[in-house]
Amino acid sequence: KNIFSNLVIRNIPGTGMGSWKDTSDSEVYGCLIYNNGYIRHQKVNCSNNTYEILGKGPGIYTQNRSNKNRRFENNIFHNNYDSGILVWSASTDSTTNPFIKNYLIKNNIFINNGGPQRDDTPAIVVNSQSSTNQPENININANSFYLNNRSNYISGLTVNNTKSIKIENNSF
Repeated sequence: KNIFSNLVIRNIPGTGMGSWKDTSDSEVYGCLIYNNGYIRHQKVNCSNNTYEILGKGPGIYTQNRSNKNRRFENNIFHNNYDSGILVWSASTDSTTNPFIKNYLIKNNIFINNGGPQRDDTPAIVVNSQSSTNQPENININANSFYLNNRSNYISGLTVNNTKSIKIENNSF
């Protein structure tokens, strides 16, 4: 079993931590994960030289191919430039087993992730771009989500293209 506990993961100019598909039976517990990522500028309009500001780099980027649960519990995710936790895959390969499955995300605190823009990046993203590799057996329970941007139209959580997910007892 891979256990990462009571760590401080901060100021990484990219993803704070990767929890990849073949590291089965992993647990991240009691960690403080903050200020990870970077600002990526994308030119939007060449005629008036305006830019869209995008933050890249989640606190944790993760995939899981194992039948054992990947567990993220009692962590604090603060001010990561992308989401706090990104359970995501772009793979459309139908010959491989799904590898975004079996998660317990419980009792975590998410504060102002998605910076610096904080207008379209939720604290947790569970998504796939494939109908053959859909997220499944994911339990998001008893987490707390805080955002201090009154113009934000995204809640703390975005879930898309999933087979089975359970969301309960969270505070927004």
